[in-house]
Amino acid sequence: DKRDIIELLISSNEGNKEVRVIPIVGMGGVGKTTLAQIVFKDGKVMNHFNLMAWACVSDEFDVMRITKTLVESATKNTCHLNNLELLQEKLKNILNKKKFLLVLDDVWNDNFGNWDALRLPLEVGEP
Repeated sequence: DKRDIIELLISSNEGNKEVRVIPIVGMGGVGKTTLAQIVFKDGKVMNHFNLMAWACVSDEFDVMRITKTLVESATKNTCHLNNLELLQEKLKNILNKKKFLLVLDDVWNDNFGNWDALRLPLEVGEP
């Protein structure tokens, strides 16, 4: 439910430096993306976070493509970097000491190596 997700997002995470993940799960076509979009555009959510970005993951979990999409979504600019290390460094700089919300839509892959690689630049934000 929208209110529950918003409450989870804006509730205090003080003192916890771990990246918080709030999954919205269900069968295809039940409205997970629509719910995420409604929450993403909610005024309370927008006021709570310094920075917000959205990336569609889909079947192929391409860490470089997703990182580049997050950089572009966060900055509202095209990014021409094609090196994962440089992209991750750029994303780290963008997110550093900011309270941010990143939405990863259409996630199917549960390869933990990919998740670990994507998570690396996310650990610099504020709780």
